[in-house]
Amino acid sequence: MALKKAFETTKKTAYAALFYGQTGVGKSTLACSADKAIIVDFDGGLERVAIQHRQDYSAVTNWQEAVADTQQAIASGYTTVVVDTVGKMIDRIEADIRANNPAMVDKRGGLTLKGFGLRKIMFSNYLNSLKNSGVNVVFVAQETETEEDGRKIRRPAVGSDKMATELLQDIDIAGYIHVVNGKRTVEFGTVDY
Repeated sequence: MALKKAFETTKKTAYAALFYGQTGVGKSTLACSADKAIIVDFDGGLERVAIQHRQDYSAVTNWQEAVADTQQAIASGYTTVVVDTVGKMIDRIEADIRANNPAMVDKRGGLTLKGFGLRKIMFSNYLNSLKNSGVNVVFVAQETETEEDGRKIRRPAVGSDKMATELLQDIDIAGYIHVVNGKRTVEFGTVDY
């Protein structure tokens, strides 16, 4: 490793963001405003975005298709990949594991501990391959609400609290989108209500 002076910095070339909130609040519309974006539509919800706000998209039905379409989009010059929604993306990864790794599925159809480990690896590999290619990533997620110590906590709905924590560790910025006094608002940081 090369030592650097305090004033020498390495410019980051790719970022990962997350926008989450209730259905219909404008998460996908905001994500579609990204420069040279391709939308990887995991939940089939892009038709809810007004046509004037849409970007090119891939309506994927399985994980392998999502990976292939994303690689093709990068080769075609798109600089931002929008994953809409990350919860459905996780569902597609889990379905791929069930189909291709039966030893990682328990008797009830759930993933084993090794299956959950593979899910994390597949997710991280996808995200890292995009960032290493210099492509920005915007994840869109629904919100889920829990209560802790009498406070309502809103988090991205991505399967489990553990997966939400792992997602938040892998991204650079997260914004909670909601309506305040009739106006759409994005709050960054921890959002408790």
